Amino acid sequence: MAGIDVARVVSQPVSDRDLLPSLRQLASLNPKIDAIALYGSGPFGTIAANQTELAGFFVPIAYVGGNIIPELIKDIGPFAGRRFFIASARVATPDTLPKSDPYWDRIQKFVASYAVKYNEQPAYPAAVGYDMALTVIDALKAVGPDSEKIRDHIVNGQKGLVGVQGMTFNRTPQDGYGTNPMDNIVATIERGKFVFKGYMIESFRKLGISDEMVRRLMREQNVLID
Repeated sequence: MAGIDVARVVSQPVSDRDLLPSLRQLASLNPKIDAIALYGSGPFGTIAANQTELAGFFVPIAYVGGNIIPELIKDIGPFAGRRFFIASARVATPDTLPKSDPYWDRIQKFVASYAVKYNEQPAYPAAVGYDMALTVIDALKAVGPDSEKIRDHIVNGQKGLVGVQGMTFNRTPQDGYGTNPMDNIVATIERGKFVFKGYMIESFRKLGISDEMVRRLMREQNVLID
């Protein structure tokens, strides 16, 4: 759908701490590959990113993992970091998010309040946790403590719930996430922090990918169930 041809898929056990065997398989391909997608959080993913240099790769790295925390920044070497791209929620890049962004005010308020309370900047998972609690609190306020009513409200009546991650939740019985993949941003690592690089929706539009095309793919992968 995005016009990407997969050259080869390689993998190793998640317990491995040397990913060069797999990376060298990719380095031997001819024609040469234009980019690498890494799937795996924690040491597995960061070691692979750093070892791309040893394998002779100097191409963009697309990282797919949930480890969007300060430790990831510390573990990624500066040269790999400049080629390291992730799709994430806006709150991952509060310092570089454009002030014109519709979620800017809400994100800045959350970041400032968190810093005052805990004396540190919030990492992305803190915003995820906040929005998880927000979902339940909103339901409690709307329908009270009855568990059946809470469940019904979340999946049927909770439309347009704006979270501090920088996305809006519109859950349905078929869509437990309730978020639009096009709401994500693209970020990289610069100067010891996650830095905003652009909006996913802009990339989708340039590729001619519509919201319905994305949702159709999500249905094929059983992320959405009709």
